[in-house]
Amino acid sequence: SSSSSPSLLDRKEDAVLLSSQEDDGTNGSSGRSLSVTRPMMGVLVVALSAFVGMGAATAFLAMGITVQKRDATQQLNQHAQEVRNQIESAWKDYEVAGLWVQESSRRESITR
Repeated sequence: SSSSSPSLLDRKEDAVLLSSQEDDGTNGSSGRSLSVTRPMMGVLVVALSAFVGMGAATAFLAMGITVQKRDATQQLNQHAQEVRNQIESAWKDYEVAGLWVQESSRRESITR
């Protein structure tokens, strides 16, 4: 065997065998086996990491959007309440001014 070609033992170390085999009662076995090499495992790890990262980013984005919507709704409600209070205050001032005008014109008509 030459030193440049990998031996059978080296090839077995470089492969992870994932198999589901069924024994049919004979000397052999029937079934399927899937061989995943180390470079493929690296790609799988990278793909899994990217998938988990995208999931985490999506979760943070969804959480941020939900919080932002809640804050926007709260600010809108607070602003609407302030506008409502200002309108009520202006209406009360208008009523008081109208009553003053009515009272002053009634007093003038009585004294004449």
